[in-house]
Amino acid sequence: MGTTVRAGATAGLLEYVAARGGAPARVLARADVALAELADSERMLPVARVVALFDAAAQELGDEDFGFHFGQQRDASVLGVLAFAILHAPTVGAALRNLDRYSGFQMRRGHMRFGRVGAIATITFEISLPDYEACRHYTEATATMGLRVMQILCGREWHPQRMRFGHRAPAQLGERQRFYRSPMLFGQGVHMQTAFSAADLELRVPAADPDLLRVVERHLDAHLGSDERGVWIEEVRQAMADALSIGDPSVRALGRRLGLSPRTLQRRLGEHQASFQRLLADVRGELADQYLGRNDLSLGEVAFLLGYNDLSSFHRAFRRWNGRTPLEHRRTLAGAAARGA
Repeated sequence: MGTTVRAGATAGLLEYVAARGGAPARVLARADVALAELADSERMLPVARVVALFDAAAQELGDEDFGFHFGQQRDASVLGVLAFAILHAPTVGAALRNLDRYSGFQMRRGHMRFGRVGAIATITFEISLPDYEACRHYTEATATMGLRVMQILCGREWHPQRMRFGHRAPAQLGERQRFYRSPMLFGQGVHMQTAFSAADLELRVPAADPDLLRVVERHLDAHLGSDERGVWIEEVRQAMADALSIGDPSVRALGRRLGLSPRTLQRRLGEHQASFQRLLADVRGELADQYLGRNDLSLGEVAFLLGYNDLSSFHRAFRRWNGRTPLEHRRTLAGAAARGA
């Protein structure tokens, strides 16, 4: 299963495109993303679709540095409630530990990880897509916004000691050098990593509100649950994917895989604020994107792998999810792949 990201991560993108003379409708069409999918900021989207939206915006504006430029217009608000857990922590170290601890609110099966080795601290951003070039606009938007958040925590003059990126170096580095004021390394085998002095972790956050922080942390703990909850939900999703592959995604079949009765499985899902049907729809949607992108699978085979008895049932369900047919979606994916080749 791949990384999923809150739809809120795309906040402001269409408005940015429109303000610079682009057509948001063309961006959505090129990325094969429906406007309704972005309306609920808490909705989790496959990261491949978010990456496609950023790439489509870059193409629409003809801006090879779109991610870098757009990221500078963003602030921590795109992180939703997570922003409050960062900006109201007592110290920079506590803020980054909250980023690590609660990053599952913003992104699942990917990470924004805080680490420290001796005198160097790092923030590492990783998602499930291995093609660094395809992800570069989304990655750079995340990096530039991250620097702005660190400057809120540490002061406007703060800058990292080193930036590492997985994609190739852009043709022009001048703007980035002025913005980051640090060495930048490319082709590094990581989507993005920021390194800085560990001494910065002791800095006090100027606008921290401990009362608000307690409320926010309780909310995030309730939303995400403990690490055990996250692991268990991931086990359920994987079991669903396995059950789909053999054509039996029922509650009973899933319960057998997990060693639970159907009633116990439903009860535990309820305790975790999760719905069997919602999880199944999410897993099917993610797998459908993967399978339809493969030319070696017929539509009938995709339908079978997703647990449908016949192609017409899959056709109806897919159109209900995406507003288009599986064949139309496959053609869109093929077109996007051809443009990125």
